[in-house]
Amino acid sequence: MPKIVWLDQNKVMEVPIPQRGFMSLGRGKDNDIALSDPQVNRRHARLVCGPHGCLLKDLKSGKNLLVNGDSVNSRFLQNGDIIRIGNHVLEYLAENGPHAITGAGGVNFRLGREHLKKQTEVPETSDERAFLRYMSGPAQGHIQTIDRPLLPIGDPDGYYAAVSRRTNGYYLLNLGKGMHVRLNGEPVSGAGIGLESGDVITLGNERIEIRIFEQATH
Repeated sequence: MPKIVWLDQNKVMEVPIPQRGFMSLGRGKDNDIALSDPQVNRRHARLVCGPHGCLLKDLKSGKNLLVNGDSVNSRFLQNGDIIRIGNHVLEYLAENGPHAITGAGGVNFRLGREHLKKQTEVPETSDERAFLRYMSGPAQGHIQTIDRPLLPIGDPDGYYAAVSRRTNGYYLLNLGKGMHVRLNGEPVSGAGIGLESGDVITLGNERIEIRIFEQATH
């Protein structure tokens, strides 16, 4: 099932997305996705899902709603799209790739809290382990475990990215504007690019190597 994944107070949260219906996003606790942030409006955006996919709409918030770094009023979401609302970064994951939510019949409905799984931390499911080794910059020599589905790296006010851990591997996402995030010297767009062990990520003056290992089984 498609879902939205995001960070909330250092915890990774996820909410499943209905094939038909709509979900609200905002600061109010009665939203389907509640984001605790003064920069987020009480009713900030709406996700409308139907046979042609999921449409993200700005509810005239007066503040930027960003998808892959672009300010939008509305946009159909693709697998791996990065949404920024206030200080929150969310990722849209479609189970079967772009436009995974397709014509599966059924009655239209308003998705209420009683129909929605509680927002929960994402369990560890990967058969691989991965680490980031900081080769240059302020954190030079530091080793960081990729221990969550969405791991932000870099400075949110400068060069900002995230490593996304999915069932089919690891991906680098550019969360900022412009082409300042590079992988092996090549610029990375917001939609994400697959990572392999030994790849080098460049964020400003930081160079970070990713190492991926299969976990031993007994």
